[in-house]
Amino acid sequence: MTARNFMFVCIGLLALAMAYHLGSRSTYAAYDPEVRGRIIGVRGDECVDRFGEAWHLDGDGWVRQEGADLPVPISDVKFLGERILITVNDHGWYYDSGKWVLVGEFPSDRVLPEGETWGSQPAHRRSP
Repeated sequence: MTARNFMFVCIGLLALAMAYHLGSRSTYAAYDPEVRGRIIGVRGDECVDRFGEAWHLDGDGWVRQEGADLPVPISDVKFLGERILITVNDHGWYYDSGKWVLVGEFPSDRVLPEGETWGSQPAHRRSP
């Protein structure tokens, strides 16, 4: 049984090698930036394409939702959720009642040092 399995593995590897050897080594594709098609994110029954434009799926097909377009260029989007968007600069946007609302910068994890001098230390904590 193991010899048979080994034979199938060898035949599979041989088929892969032959496909690579007989196949093309380079490909190219024509790219038209005006052609729609790539979906970047989904919010419920709405999709956002690579231009940041929102589309709604109803019973008859796709309908453009101009009020739901992203408020920033798609290249500035770090995270896109159902009703939230975070930019690469950590600014948050919230989608509410058909429009995007800027809620501000996401809280950072940086800890700012407090200015403290030796004079403000209690006497028992100062080194002798």
